[in-house]
Amino acid sequence: MSVCVIKHIYLTFLDPRVNDWILTKPWTPVSIMLLYLYLIKIGLPSWMKNRSAYDLKKIIQAYNLILLVFNIGVVYRVSHA
Repeated sequence: MSVCVIKHIYLTFLDPRVNDWILTKPWTPVSIMLLYLYLIKIGLPSWMKNRSAYDLKKIIQAYNLILLVFNIGVVYRVSHA
């Protein structure tokens, strides 16, 4: 698929109500992706090189408990609808 075809599809199906939103510009998602890749592959590993690992066990347990309660509520509402 050539760049011209992708550009045509992009411009054809773009909603005119969101033309001036920042994420509709083609360079914005590419910039976000490149920043993410830099942080994951280079920036954060070098920042954490001389640091100990975080202890997230209690935070993850609290998060899982919140999700459990939320999902029980959703199942209850859906089954009694």
